[in-house]
Amino acid sequence: MREQGGRCYWCERKFPPEGALLGDFVKYISRSLPTRDHVIPLARGGPNIEDNIVAACRRCNEEKSDMMPDEFLRWRYELNDRSNVRGYWPRGEAASVRM
Repeated sequence: MREQGGRCYWCERKFPPEGALLGDFVKYISRSLPTRDHVIPLARGGPNIEDNIVAACRRCNEEKSDMMPDEFLRWRYELNDRSNVRGYWPRGEAASVRM
């Protein structure tokens, strides 16, 4: 996986430090733990090579599913607009595919 400064490739949320699974925060923190995500999904013909794999929080990985990067970012942007909740997803740099 590419070096990403300990942050999710898609939402730029900082990953919790190792050993942070404590008490009532287990469920919350586990959604933020890093997973391996294929930028171009295998189901859509993406290669299973290191250049196509990034660290993503579990939430982003699950929600992206087999969407292409542009589809996921568009969906995420529209979700943020509909939810009218500031900060649900970061905007700006995170709204562009960094390949």
